[in-house]
Amino acid sequence: MDNKTISIISYLTIIGWLIAFFQYKDNKTPQVKFHLEQSLGIFIFAVLWGIAIRIVLSLIPVLGSLVSILSLVPLVLIVIGIINASKELQKPVPVIGEYFVGKFGL
Repeated sequence: MDNKTISIISYLTIIGWLIAFFQYKDNKTPQVKFHLEQSLGIFIFAVLWGIAIRIVLSLIPVLGSLVSILSLVPLVLIVIGIINASKELQKPVPVIGEYFVGKFGL
């Protein structure tokens, strides 16, 4: 697989991330490393975001429709990451992307 494909696959679920990670181990390139870090950061953010949303929803059930819209934030970040990977850009995803650049030591 080429670097572009591996970068895109890294955003497709944790299984896709693992496939991309093992492909990266064979051919280490800065582009794939960048997108592996970004996608792992998004997945970590998605878990924490989901926990926060459930807590808010349990405390204030009236916010159900607003919270359901906010639960789409990780999906939007994944789509932005896939678009950046398909254009072969090393551009962090908005808001949270800068936090994960070079943090995982892949």
